[in-house]
Amino acid sequence: MSKKIGLGSNRVRSVGIGVLPLLFFSCVSYQAEPVELSALLSQLERTKVKDLLAKRGEEKKAALGIRDAVLLALRANPGLRAFRAQLKVAKLGVEAAGLFPDIELGWDAMDVVATETTGGKAEAEQFLSGLGLSFRLPRPGELSAEKDFARAKSEEASQTLLEAQWRLALQTSFAWLRVKRMEAALKFQEEALKNAGRLADFFVQAREMGAATSMEKNLALAEQAKIQAEFIRQKGEEQRARRKLNLLLGVSPEERFPLEGIPGGLWDDTKGGMSLLCKKALELRPDLGRLMARYQQAEESLRLEIAKQWPGLWIGTGITLSLPLFSGFNGPQIDVAKALREKRREDLLAAVHRVRAEIAEALARKNQANQVWDVLKTRLLPAAEQNLKVLREAFDSGRVTLLETLIGQRQIIDARLQELDARVERLEASLSLRWACGDISLGLDSLIKTEGKKEETKKTKEGGK
Repeated sequence: MSKKIGLGSNRVRSVGIGVLPLLFFSCVSYQAEPVELSALLSQLERTKVKDLLAKRGEEKKAALGIRDAVLLALRANPGLRAFRAQLKVAKLGVEAAGLFPDIELGWDAMDVVATETTGGKAEAEQFLSGLGLSFRLPRPGELSAEKDFARAKSEEASQTLLEAQWRLALQTSFAWLRVKRMEAALKFQEEALKNAGRLADFFVQAREMGAATSMEKNLALAEQAKIQAEFIRQKGEEQRARRKLNLLLGVSPEERFPLEGIPGGLWDDTKGGMSLLCKKALELRPDLGRLMARYQQAEESLRLEIAKQWPGLWIGTGITLSLPLFSGFNGPQIDVAKALREKRREDLLAAVHRVRAEIAEALARKNQANQVWDVLKTRLLPAAEQNLKVLREAFDSGRVTLLETLIGQRQIIDARLQELDARVERLEASLSLRWACGDISLGLDSLIKTEGKKEETKKTKEGGK
């Protein structure tokens, strides 16, 4: 007649034994990785400029140039490591996206429960009939939309990393120039302080011998104190600039290392006017690339929502059909996705408008900086140096007073500082224009002093041939 329950139980057990290994075949075990803040601090303290140069095969380099500083920052800055980690997460998300839905296994005990409740005896067929298998068929275009959406997120992470590197390159260049500017200003102030000290000593002795008035002595001492206070202030600014540069390089705030001289400039390859510069920026700027990736995400999100308007179908030991009647065949979500796509487009329009303005401002800044530097270099500085020379000769012969001499010394210091600031501003303006055009290298591969040597070497070789 009917089979025993025990036989049915053996069959169910056999099926379970065959299925369980499949369920746990790909499982991995959890392993904790605790993080200690003290260990992270020790890791940061082990990062040294000389070690970073050694990794690039430049351990014998005596001083750090502006291009070297940018390359080291791009390699060692801790903030970039977080962006690289996020990119890895996004790439793994591409592998996980667009997969077929998993098969669902289940067992419904209602037949057994109903039989036992009504006084019957459950048999093997009733146990086996409770087993169920279900597989959801993907809707048309659903998996490809999920995959492309993940790819767009990965592209956004890639462009975000590139944008962080692009911004870091400019920040590091400016920080390097700031340190060099402060170093040069300190040398000017140190020279002025020595001159003021000699004059103060001279008038103190002259006053003791009655050859100078008290007013002249006090003027000399006051000028010495003023220059000394300025020297102390600029020393503090130089130290702060050093710490800012070290922060960007990813090394200890206290580490000090020599820097190369300020380069003469960059080769000008940004000619062509606003139109060509804007076209170049549209191709290269990573912030625009990031917004384009977000727009692509909106596109794929709309594709996915449109795919979800179709009924869902599950097949297996039975067939299930999900009809999206109450959701209006996903109409509201499709409208939201369309609005988001339009919003992303407006973000791009605003960004292109901003980029165009940035390029125009950078181009104007560069032209103005070149003109200012040329005037200061060729007219103001030579005139101030000649004026100080004349004042010293006149003071030695007694034709001018101490006050006029001190004014002349202050003028030459101010002229040198103005020329230095104009030279730094000229470089910063060139770097800013290249940066605005999306050039992550900032043109640092074309430093004038370096390229000049290369050109001379090239001409020498050609002449020898």
